[in-house]
Amino acid sequence: MDVEVQFNGLQYTQMFDGGSVPNFQNSAGFGDVFLRTKINLLGNDSGPVGFALIPYVKLPSSTPLVSNGAVEGGLIAPLALRPGDFIVTLMTEVDDLKSATSNNRFANFVNLVSVSHAVPGTAGINATVELFSSVGTDPATAPVYTLDFGMSFRLSPHTILDVGVNLGLNSAAPKAQVYTGISARF
Repeated sequence: MDVEVQFNGLQYTQMFDGGSVPNFQNSAGFGDVFLRTKINLLGNDSGPVGFALIPYVKLPSSTPLVSNGAVEGGLIAPLALRPGDFIVTLMTEVDDLKSATSNNRFANFVNLVSVSHAVPGTAGINATVELFSSVGTDPATAPVYTLDFGMSFRLSPHTILDVGVNLGLNSAAPKAQVYTGISARF
């Protein structure tokens, strides 16, 4: 079992709506804070199978466009399979979210399938490909589907740097999102 605090650092968001009256908005600020705990029910950091439950709560920042200003939460259930040198992750998630158009709440369902493998000839570098979906019960929130590519670099036994790109597969998904992050275990 572990406890996690995730800080979403400085973010910049830019939105453009090319409707009859063009609308351009941008914002910069620090993102929301996530408090999570992971409970391993099967397996751990090694072995052929791992399964965990990860309840979480999101504490909002006050930055418009970067945060929706609502406390939200959910439960994540990842299953990791390790056939040979690959890691296959099957994950499902149920969230309690604030509607984008009102103060109502709705259930959102996230699912993903990812395959990861060490980059041949390197030590501590993995490449990942992933299919992601996010579908909710709020009629004002369209489903999002993405195809994601990423790499992780083990900087030390307890520190990992991630980089990647998420490519939108439908009109509701952003065309491309580039990300980077660092994880440190204490």
